[in-house]
Amino acid sequence: MKSLLSSHATGPSVAHFWADWADQCGPMDDAITILAGEPDLQKVQFLRVDAEKEADVSMELEVAAVPTLLFFSPRGKKLLERVEGAKVPEVVKKVS
Repeated sequence: MKSLLSSHATGPSVAHFWADWADQCGPMDDAITILAGEPDLQKVQFLRVDAEKEADVSMELEVAAVPTLLFFSPRGKKLLERVEGAKVPEVVKKVS
């Protein structure tokens, strides 16, 4: 995960940890898709991480529930924010 984040040098990253069995991840997927298409957010890297398939990464970053969104500084140097749960308005506000 760190190598993927560090490869994106121009801006911050948002990692969406999800699971296919969690219905509440759907609205977050929709919100992230819309945000990723916004012209003024082109410098933000949006990542979709299957929390179960990437269990090591989930454990390392202390992701205990899905959906969880983690906001990283450019190059993934620092975890800036965490939003747990399907809180679309809060995520939109933090990304914007």
